[in-house]
Amino acid sequence: MKSLSILVLLICLGVFAAVSAYDYERLPEKMVSRFDGSGAPSSWMAKGAFFQLMVAVGLGVPLLPVGVTYALRFVPPRWVNLPEYWKEPENYPRLCHFAFASSLWYATGFLLLQAALVHLVTEANLATPPQLNSALMLAISLALLILTFAWVIGLLLYSERTDNPPSTVNS
Repeated sequence: MKSLSILVLLICLGVFAAVSAYDYERLPEKMVSRFDGSGAPSSWMAKGAFFQLMVAVGLGVPLLPVGVTYALRFVPPRWVNLPEYWKEPENYPRLCHFAFASSLWYATGFLLLQAALVHLVTEANLATPPQLNSALMLAISLALLILTFAWVIGLLLYSERTDNPPSTVNS
């Protein structure tokens, strides 16, 4: 399962890079970087600065939890606020595996939604006059929130289990 999630994440990284590169070429040099609630322009920025910010957010936000959950396996369990069950030497690695594998899926979903967001802003900038589709922006934002809450709740629920849960991640 972990191999599949890594493969899918790498494919989504490629999709994110391709969408970003395609959209970058289409953006005007001075572009709208922020829109108000009705979708009208409220702030402008240079294309290069916007692109750097979107790529930094698009890569940084999803890869941060991947890095943190990977590093968790090197932290002594006594330093982590967990039920005693998970601090046992035979159980802690399973929790670390689950956290890491689930973070890979979270990063995959985030990358796809970020690519959609960058593309939406690009399309808004290509309109005359620039106009953001507020309903679609809201949908993407809600999807990001739901994805994040679902991942966090999944981690919390898994870590609360102490009934010898089956290993859900293959090495």
